[in-house]
Amino acid sequence: MDHYFLMGRHLLLAVVLLGLVTNPTVARETELEGSGDSGVPGDSLNQQHTGNGSSDQVPFGADSISDTSEYALGSYTYNIIFLQDDHLRDLDDREHPKMSAVDCETINCGTVHWTENMLDTRKARILEASSWWNEQSLNRHHAAAQLEITVNFTNDVHNAGSPFTVDDIGDEGSSVGFIDALSLIDSDYSDHTSYSTATKQFNDDTRRSENSHWAITTFVKPYYGRASASMNGPYTRGYEDDPSWTYLHELGHVFGARDEYGSASTSGRSGYLYGYNTNAATLPDGSDNPDSVSAVMKTHGNHFISDGSNTTIGWLDTDDDTIPDILDTFPTVTTDDSGSLPSTGFLQALIDATVTPLTSPDPYEGDFTINTLVSAQVRVDGGSWSDLPPIDSEFGDYVEAFQFEQYFSGPGTYQIDFRVANSVGNYTDKALHFTTVPEPSSTICLALIFVGISLAGRDQRSHH
Repeated sequence: MDHYFLMGRHLLLAVVLLGLVTNPTVARETELEGSGDSGVPGDSLNQQHTGNGSSDQVPFGADSISDTSEYALGSYTYNIIFLQDDHLRDLDDREHPKMSAVDCETINCGTVHWTENMLDTRKARILEASSWWNEQSLNRHHAAAQLEITVNFTNDVHNAGSPFTVDDIGDEGSSVGFIDALSLIDSDYSDHTSYSTATKQFNDDTRRSENSHWAITTFVKPYYGRASASMNGPYTRGYEDDPSWTYLHELGHVFGARDEYGSASTSGRSGYLYGYNTNAATLPDGSDNPDSVSAVMKTHGNHFISDGSNTTIGWLDTDDDTIPDILDTFPTVTTDDSGSLPSTGFLQALIDATVTPLTSPDPYEGDFTINTLVSAQVRVDGGSWSDLPPIDSEFGDYVEAFQFEQYFSGPGTYQIDFRVANSVGNYTDKALHFTTVPEPSSTICLALIFVGISLAGRDQRSHH
């Protein structure tokens, strides 16, 4: 009987060896490449869902209060604040400088306040300037790249339409009264000693509350003056006599464009793309620029955007595909399949995707983008693409996470392709390869059985 036991033992050993060969193992490799074209898909599993959404449209990388106006793309909240004071002013001077009571004994003095008619006409001018910029972008840019300025007449929201009356708004060119006006909206703004910092904070607060990418503020005084703006925000100064063209010109500065008239030089650089002021009136050696033409940043009343300003405000479109270079980038996609179970043919792929900002050549500038992630798809071995929802079930964020799970029942090599698209339609492909050890041939199976029988026979002879 012992020889039958030995024969059975060796046959069992052969079967175990056969099982080790035929049980598939999975080798995993991850690489960035194109789509695959072979294999058979398995059965898809349900997705798991948790949340990771964002609460506002603040651009990717632009969380600082100093980053509230970087280029002329995306949505803007354009805050307008009309302010005034009760100081005695020279009514015969159109700039209405402040006067003392003694001075007013010999000159025509009085307070200078906004009238309802003045407010209405100035609002119309501001709306006209904002609409002009919006229309320029509408005719040039991809829908997800367009500039969209929404005017926020702050006095209407916070003061029943009346101007903010503060202690002192100073004379022409002064920024006195800016913090006081903001403090009438929220007393916390009085904590700032710098009107620039206070305005940056106000802009950041309003872009978040209004769900816009960017925000800027114009303070408008009820007398004549020379309008001005800080480059890339946070504010501009406006006056009672400003026509609509002045507002759109100053908006150009907020977007990153320099003046092109007078002593402005072609050596000047500005904007997110750190472009040269190529249409400036003056060359670096001080001579006239023969190629300078009339344009919105140079000539009063002109509405042409020069090539130089087109670059500095962020509208450069090198490949002429309606997607400005600043937004013509591709998502960054990584994969992790370490949670897979190779011995069972189970794949678990975690995919992380992030928008990719264009690196600004300005050494002092951060890197920002308004692109979001809007879709993702998956396919197996060159099959049809299927939608892949993010783990939080909602697209529209700057960062998304995905999970894809699938069983592969047969041995072989499988390629799983993922692609993630951003809001301007650019997408990135990422591929995973799963390779199982091929099934053993019938020759190997017979050889293993023969080994088992031979061993059993040898043991039987030894026993006798």
